[in-house]
Order: sequence, then C-alpha cells, then structure tokens
Amino acid sequence: MRKHILVLALGLLTSISFGQTLSVGDIVVIGYDVDNTSLDNDGCGIYLLALKDIPVNESFYITDNMWDGSQFLPNPGNETKDGILKLTNSSSSSIPAGTRIDVRNIQTNNTNNVAIYLDGVSTSSFTKSRPQGPSDKIKPQTASDVIYIYTGTTASPNFITAFTVKDFGSTTGDLPAGLGSAGFNLKDGNIIDFNAACAAYNMVIVDFANASEALTTIYNNQNWDAEPNESNINDSTDGGVVDLPAALAG
Repeated sequence: MRKHILVLALGLLTSISFGQTLSVGDIVVIGYDVDNTSLDNDGCGIYLLALKDIPVNESFYITDNMWDGSQFLPNPGNETKDGILKLTNSSSSSIPAGTRIDVRNIQTNNTNNVAIYLDGVSTSSFTKSRPQGPSDKIKPQTASDVIYIYTGTTASPNFITAFTVKDFGSTTGDLPAGLGSAGFNLKDGNIIDFNAACAAYNMVIVDFANASEALTTIYNNQNWDAEPNESNINDSTDGGVVDLPAALAG
C-alpha cells in the first residue's frame, strides 16, 4: 500500500535565512531510487527537502564520488558511474523552505535530460552543470554509495548533508566529520536497507516546529521504508515493485 508524504510546510520555522548561503542541515534527503526505469520512467532519482530558503544565485552540488576525508574520488570500479551535478537557483526568487526538490534522470550523461521538479511540478528554476565535464553522470549503486550535498568547491566542500544505505559496520562509516545529525546512515539492522533499490521517508507530518525538529524526524531510520534490489534492477520486472509514496514519486 502506498504511503503518502505531505509537502512539509515549515510554517512555524523562525530561523529561515534570507540572502544567506546554505549551511549544515539546510537540505535533507527524503528519498532515492536507483532504478534505471522508475515509476514514471524518470530514471534514477534523488529527492530532497529544503529546510531553509535557497537564495537566488545560490549553488549546491550533489555527488556520489567517495569522500576520503580530504578529497573526492570515484569509487573504485565505478569511475564511469560517479560524478557531480551542480544546481544553481537561477530564478528571480528564493526557493522557500519546505519545498521538495526532485532531481530525476540523474544517471544520464546528457545534463539537459536531468529533470528538476519543485513539489512535483517540473521547473526551470535551476541551472544545471557538470563540473567534471559534460558527459559526467551520477549512477547511485545499492549498498555501496554515499550521496553528498555541499557548497563551496570540490577541493574544499562545505557539507550540507550526506546520506547512505551503505553497511559500514558502524552508524557513521565514512560520512564527513562535523555533520552531526545532518549525516544519515539508513542502517537499522535490516538487510534490505543495505541493498535497497529504493528508500523513502514515509511519515505524514503537516508541520514541524523548526528546521532542527524536521532534520531529526526525517533522519530517523524508523521513519523510512526501503525496498530490496531484486534479480532485475528495474521497476517493471522486479518482484517487489518500488513503492515510493505517491506525492514523493511525483
């Protein structure tokens, strides 16, 4: 049965920043799908939620490259599947706190085919670019990747969040130091979570009191569902079809 996720209205949020750059915990991951053919034929998807306003001309980066503590490197054996996507708010206004940002077709090596949705509606609010080159792509791998979101530069990133279902054998693994509760490992003892083709935050919440409450609620593995990568990594042929919440799937 599908679970529905409401667009999270941070109506009581008192710490929204205007004209300020993003910092730790200002964006969180609320879902991902690594299937090449997703529910809406939109390829791999990374689903985000802004917990603070994203100012005009503000940029942030999404990568599945490996962070070794001092630099980003392609994961061994996945050099052609790891990359960086830069998103810049090129609209005339800030992206409000509480906005869901869907980044679909993230695995394509044609940047023009990467589709961005705000609260489920296709948008051109973001300019997309590939810092590693025009043919660069991001192809998240089950149980072996960490998704990092950061500002700054590749050589000197300011991490906003990091998300993984990788089994490090610990709850932190190679998540960047200093992220605190903004670094999330979906490791709760369920083997499905270590080999998940899809995972999604599944709680229905109308309001959060503030960004801190939103962060700790969303990054609680008890509030997530994961579905296994079965014999065919394809929604149309998997024995257990990926069950993204309807509002999250778009």
